[in-house]
Formats: sequence, structure tokens, C-alpha cells
Amino acid sequence: MFGPLKRFEHTKVYDVAAAAPLVGFYGWGLSRDLPMLAQYLAELKNDGFGPVALVGALVMGLSLAFAGLIIVMVFIRTLPIKKSSGIAPRAVALIGAFGGLSMLRLPPSTLPLWLDIASFAIIFSGMCGLLISFAWLRRSFSVLPQARALVMGGPYALVRHPVYLFEEIMFFGVMLQFSQPWAFVIFAAQLCFQLARIPFEERVLKEAFPEYYEYSARTARLIPGIY
Repeated sequence: MFGPLKRFEHTKVYDVAAAAPLVGFYGWGLSRDLPMLAQYLAELKNDGFGPVALVGALVMGLSLAFAGLIIVMVFIRTLPIKKSSGIAPRAVALIGAFGGLSMLRLPPSTLPLWLDIASFAIIFSGMCGLLISFAWLRRSFSVLPQARALVMGGPYALVRHPVYLFEEIMFFGVMLQFSQPWAFVIFAAQLCFQLARIPFEERVLKEAFPEYYEYSARTARLIPGIY
């Protein structure tokens, strides 16, 4: 009985099925936000493209591209060579990845124009970095601590976890847009889970790829020369 189940766990069907909630979440986001972006662009065409509105439209477009890329990567990614065991690594990874989204439930803050533009610019830069990092990850993408392939090029030649770095940059920009101090509390908590997520992932990668030891010795985790 357990033999066929174990074999099924190493199939692409199982890999996609396990990621069905992730695909559903981002698919729902696409179906909701695409019409919103079209309506937003139509309103901008009539009212004029101010700096905040223009950056906001770019952020919305990048957000849609990001969601679509995640869905595609789930279907094309390779099967994992090694996975973490236990509930803790999975729970920490999920909270680290999605906990910051709870900020969206807070009341928006009223910002001066310069800070509004700065916030959107920070979000935009974080999302650009995320897309570049995912482009290098290609078929080794995963949310949970899993080893699919060892990527050491592009942004991964500078830091071991560029996706997490750019996620935090993006969430920092989002945090500025919402009511304080609660948005900062959520951001700080999410950052703690993100930092706790890293050792779980690195443990799996070291078990799967012995060369990860040498790679980790010459690269920083998140910020070159600091951490």
C-alpha cells in the first residue's frame, strides 16, 4: 500500500497537486486584478498620468506578471531531490512567504506625495528584483524548503537568497502604505519568519548538494558583507 503512495509522491502529478492551493491563490489574484488594471488604465487615460498613478500602474502590472510567472513555474519546475521533514519548516516557510499579505487588511495610510512616490518606487524595485531572481531560478522554484537544483548564477552569485531579500524590500514599501504601527508590527513579524526560514532551506540544500558548503562560504545570505 505504501509503496505506490511513495512512488506517487515522486511524480509530476503529485508535485502540481501539492501546489494546487498556490496556483489557485495566484490564479484568483489574476482573475481579480486583470480587470482592475484595465479599469485603472482607462481612468488614467481620462484623468492624466500623474507620477503616483503611473508608478502605481507599473506596480500593478508587475504584480500580475509575478502571479503569472509563479503559476507557470509550478508546472515547469523539476521534481525535488530532497525535501524538509516535519511541520515546523513548512509552517515557517508559508508564514514567511505570505504573512506580510495580512497588511492588506489594514486601513490605508495618508502619505505626503513624496513618501507615496517613494513607497511605490520601493515596491517597484522589489518586484523587479523578484522577477529577475525568479528568472534565474527557472525550474527550481519552490515555496517550501526543497532542493530541486543548485542555482549560483546571476543574483545568486552575490547572495544566497535574493528572492527573500527582494520580498522584504517589496513588503517594506507595502508597509508604508498602511496604518501604523500595526503595519510595521506585521512587517517585523514576517521578517522574523523569513529569517527563520533560511536555515531550514539551507539544511536541505546542503544535504542534496555537497557543493553548497563551498558556495555558502563565499556568499552572504541576504546582504553582501553584512549577513
